[in-house]
Amino acid sequence: MAFAELRSPLPPISFVIFDWDGTLSDSKTNIVACLRSTLAALDVPAGDDVELASVIGLSLDDVGRALIPHADDSAAKAFSAQYRKQWYAAGPPSTKLFPGVRETLVTLRDRGLPLAVATGKNRAGLDRELGANELGEHFVATRTADETRSKPDPQMLHELLDEVGVPAEQTVLIGDSHWDLQMANAAGVRAVAVSYGAQPIERLLEYSPWSQIDEITELLERI
Repeated sequence: MAFAELRSPLPPISFVIFDWDGTLSDSKTNIVACLRSTLAALDVPAGDDVELASVIGLSLDDVGRALIPHADDSAAKAFSAQYRKQWYAAGPPSTKLFPGVRETLVTLRDRGLPLAVATGKNRAGLDRELGANELGEHFVATRTADETRSKPDPQMLHELLDEVGVPAEQTVLIGDSHWDLQMANAAGVRAVAVSYGAQPIERLLEYSPWSQIDEITELLERI
């Protein structure tokens, strides 16, 4: 008998957790532009768009630490404050959802699956975008980076699992960054990598996701 035949089948998915930026919200262009203008305002050299996009998903303080050489806590806080100033300078950019997001969420909810969000955004930012898109009713729980530890620490997922009461082995996280996949692996949660977000799919595959999708609607075939 082959080794694969000896393994127990994975339990069915009973809980679906989504990253926000780059997974549900097509926000990479706006975020990269704001990161670039923030660094310029702080007189800090910025890398190319790929480098800037690679930090999407972290808390703002951790983004500052990643992009500013030798940044201490004070520099990270200054970065966060400047980023928020730049973001709201001309009013918050409108949120654009990826094609098929709303239909996918409705279908999953109609199947009886509880849905949640785990994001590097702050609470005010996530609530504003959920309200603008009338998506809040689809999610039974949400966690933001200013409420708990930033990705890739698994605490955000542990808290969601405890709140909803579903074990890790019955849960899947959908994300577009290696921070998401690292977090899922650390929490013992299956991960689905999306190829259309902030980071190249080749980077995500290094973290051995359970599955990958090229469009959010493909998730309906996976779970």
